[in-house]
Amino acid sequence: MEELPGIRTNNAEIKSFSDFCCYNRRNLPESRNLCFVRLIGYYSSLAEDVEKTDYFLSGRTAEKLFYLRTDNFPKLNLNNDIDFYSKCYESWIKNNFRDLHAKYICNNSSVDRSIQLVRDIFLKFRSNATQTIERNFCIKLMFWLDCICEKLSFKFDSEYNAKVIFENVSGIHEYLFCYLLALIDFDILLIQCEKDIDSAAERLHLSSSFVMGEKREFHINAYDCRKFPDKTSSNIVNGSSENKIKIILPERPMSKRNNIHNFSNNKGQGLRCEKSIEELAKSASSVVLIAIHNEKGEVIGSGSGIMIGRSGFILTNNHVARGGMFYSVKIEDDDRIYETDEIVKYNTIQDLAVIKIEHELVPLKFYHGEKLARGQRVVAIGSPLGLFNTVSDGIISGFRTIDCVEMIQYTAPTSHGSSGGALLNMYGEVIGISTAGIDSGQNINLAVSYKFINDFINGFIY
Repeated sequence: MEELPGIRTNNAEIKSFSDFCCYNRRNLPESRNLCFVRLIGYYSSLAEDVEKTDYFLSGRTAEKLFYLRTDNFPKLNLNNDIDFYSKCYESWIKNNFRDLHAKYICNNSSVDRSIQLVRDIFLKFRSNATQTIERNFCIKLMFWLDCICEKLSFKFDSEYNAKVIFENVSGIHEYLFCYLLALIDFDILLIQCEKDIDSAAERLHLSSSFVMGEKREFHINAYDCRKFPDKTSSNIVNGSSENKIKIILPERPMSKRNNIHNFSNNKGQGLRCEKSIEELAKSASSVVLIAIHNEKGEVIGSGSGIMIGRSGFILTNNHVARGGMFYSVKIEDDDRIYETDEIVKYNTIQDLAVIKIEHELVPLKFYHGEKLARGQRVVAIGSPLGLFNTVSDGIISGFRTIDCVEMIQYTAPTSHGSSGGALLNMYGEVIGISTAGIDSGQNINLAVSYKFINDFINGFIY
């Protein structure tokens, strides 16, 4: 990505919680120092070190130090908030990216410049972002910034210092918001014990990282400032060794590279063989149920989606994604519900859209072969009427062209809610995405052809 003017990157030497606690950019000669660091992985004393950090940094407002640790990025759901921040954005754009008036931020040129820079980075990162996607991203930044300032009771003043710790940040919206805070002189630390940003975000080179151990699932107790007493400036002597947190870094894990087996020479690699219906039904684990929510959080519809990229990319129909304020995604054999409002790409003519969740996925394979044949057996997987991952079989009964889009007509039974579901050949490859059915005709269903899908999702499959 071409570097944008004004980008500042982390230059803080931080390799532990202790370093983060003691770091003070105001003691450094360079006024443009920026602190944005990720500590990656789990180690045995992680919980203890987090608690010590909470204790050390809490209750120090008398020293003009504000501290917060959180894993929460609140959703913008209330109508009043949506209207308010929409007007903030429109006024900010009209004033040529100046004079932002939010609830806790007013006429701060540093904030104006920083939001504009982060917006430009986002548009470079997501080159296909529409004006609506860009607008929603900026509104999120303004809303989240107000939420942070409200929690901290923070004042934008050169004499004040704020330190914020976030946990397991992997989404690009959330990651760029953390960078925005660093740009406006917050010290930012990300505890990435379970997950981290993807390689594309890493290539932005906005933060530095230090590996503490291997990534694994680990619960960190929520931060509660009431647990920690206020500390007056008279109780703390700067530089006193008795106030510094002593943290012993864990040993770096040994490389396991020598234990990785090389399967590149396996015989039979790439061999295609037809599967039974029972075997194809296992592909349902890569087809999701998507619930569509309005601005009140109410479910106003549902559809299906196909996992296409390991980094959380899901293909669905544009008519499924259209009209929702946000979406909740259910994955088979996973008790969690993954919420998102991120539409990465859409095409109204082809009725295709890609949404993104923060979860590693197991994508299906897509067909890249020769022309399909009438009478060919197929299997459809979707969630008709909300009945999660229903599997049905049938044949290709014809090919239609509707609004210049090639459609596959098939007989596998589907109903409302199947839209966005997978149409598979007998090799388990996606040949189409269910998009429409004709209510007055029995088993007359249509799917957008793989020819359009493969071009549309190019770049998301990896």
